[in-house]
Amino acid sequence: GEPGPSFDSLTTRVGQVFRTTVPGAERDQYYLLREQGLVPLTNTQAALQLSDPQTGRKAYGGSSAHARELEPGALKGRLAPGADA
Repeated sequence: GEPGPSFDSLTTRVGQVFRTTVPGAERDQYYLLREQGLVPLTNTQAALQLSDPQTGRKAYGGSSAHARELEPGALKGRLAPGADA
């Protein structure tokens, strides 16, 4: 739940889940924000992360956890070391 980097004008917190939509892609891609950067998640991993009550408390300030929209271009330079988009 620590403050994370700013993506364009979007303020973030470590532990939040992000979703990117790429036109023509079969499905959306999800990412978890860690201290080292964004880490790709499967749809199942994203659902589990978002349904965990701790996620809402820590990463969303007590609000309901939800995937936040992120433009694909915002990924550049934001992935955790060793993470593939």
